[in-house]
Amino acid sequence: MGYGNRLRIFLLISVLMLTATLLHGCSIAKLLGRQESPVLRLEYGSFPPEVYEQIPLFSVTKFIYEIPTRYDFDLIYEKGLSDKKDAVNMDYQVMQTYYRKALIMHIAKKLDLEKYDDELANSGLDFISHPGDSYLGAKYYLGTRYVMVINICHIEQLDETDLELIRRTLQAGNTGVTDEVAEMVARTWPEVIKYRADEEVTYYEMLNKTPLYKFPNNALVIGIGTVREYDSRGNVVDWDKEKEKDAYLEDFCTRMEKELNEKMEDVPVKVFKFTV
Repeated sequence: MGYGNRLRIFLLISVLMLTATLLHGCSIAKLLGRQESPVLRLEYGSFPPEVYEQIPLFSVTKFIYEIPTRYDFDLIYEKGLSDKKDAVNMDYQVMQTYYRKALIMHIAKKLDLEKYDDELANSGLDFISHPGDSYLGAKYYLGTRYVMVINICHIEQLDETDLELIRRTLQAGNTGVTDEVAEMVARTWPEVIKYRADEEVTYYEMLNKTPLYKFPNNALVIGIGTVREYDSRGNVVDWDKEKEKDAYLEDFCTRMEKELNEKMEDVPVKVFKFTV
């Protein structure tokens, strides 16, 4: 028998033995002498199909980027929130977005964000909002035109009881914010939005724009987004009117930030505008 035939037979026998072993419930990790993690790791499909349809994933805006994005990947993996040690997976994002939906609703009610959105709409200056941009879900969940909550939610900071509440709610196919979830978010959000890093500030940068915005890393960050009016050639229609809008927005953001900080107790609120 030639070497090639012997090799093919050896490989075939090896495959059959491995298949038999796996069919008896022994994993590759055990075969190699490694212990498997007792943590149940989330994989795509952990929730009913309707959950993925009803929880759109709004991870970033088209124009604003946080620098850097600080996810605690070790903690995410340790708590079974991802099957990867250096990335988040689909179900982490679904749980994060569900939490964020509840946070947006909580903050909007507590700070009356729709009032400010209506004030801009009724200013007589014809502010234009970003068409089709979700503002990290703010427009989707609130129907706002200009006002958005920018913060990323680091749900890995939640304890196991609170994480299990989110899992249980979504596994039941419920994407609405229940009273129990609303209470949990109201209690935990100041820690969930906080960046844990050596830096004392969080940076937000507009794509191809200046300045670079800097805020305390525990701040609730509210963005006011508008678009300039352009003609068919891409030129600004009326620069004088745009300058009037800019001046109005500067005063508006300053006043809004002062009023929101008076309503908020222990978390600083920062408001900034961006126009494209």
